[in-house]
Amino acid sequence: MRHFVMLAFVLSVPLGAVADAPENGYSVVGLATYALQYPSEFKNNNIRGVSLSLIEEDRDRVYGLNLGLGYSYISETMAGVQISLFADGFTDVNGIQIGIIGNQIENFNGIVVAGLINFAHGSDSSSCGLQMAGLASVHFEGMRGMQISLVGNVTGHIKGFQASTGYNLAEGYCHGLQIGLGNRAGVLHGLQIGAVNVALTGSGVQIGLFNSFGEDDNRRILPLLNFRF
Repeated sequence: MRHFVMLAFVLSVPLGAVADAPENGYSVVGLATYALQYPSEFKNNNIRGVSLSLIEEDRDRVYGLNLGLGYSYISETMAGVQISLFADGFTDVNGIQIGIIGNQIENFNGIVVAGLINFAHGSDSSSCGLQMAGLASVHFEGMRGMQISLVGNVTGHIKGFQASTGYNLAEGYCHGLQIGLGNRAGVLHGLQIGAVNVALTGSGVQIGLFNSFGEDDNRRILPLLNFRF
């Protein structure tokens, strides 16, 4: 047999904290090694409780705690805590997701943390909470809450706060605060603090060495302090 050996220790553990999970879910605690050639053979679609994996994990829904030392994929819903080397899935995260290297999701309500970089692809302003990464946090649509990273934050729209030692970009509107070495917003309603601040339109205050507010003939460039109301 070319299959890898799967070692599993499984206990049924009903958890009151996840009592709202679907009836077809499972309450399990498991320790398993997965055959990389045949991951579907060891797939447990719905988990209620605690799921532990060593190499690879593929779930539809997780309600509880999902721990993985390798690659962890959840295709539909994650409610609780997910921690893995790389956390992936076109899913909605309700709770905490931590990817030691990175993570990729749809929308989130809670906290998303990556050692290097994280991506969110969800619909406009459907994500709410904290998105944080060692290098960069990227939300391709829009969010409400905070983006924090060392190198840069990128989003379509944000209502809240962007902070980075590098560059912050809100391609659409920024309703709130941007703090970084460089800040740029399509429409600013709030405050920018950085060495270089750029806003194409809107109203607010810029504090920095180079401040640009407006476009073309309506553009005003001032050092130290700039504003438009």
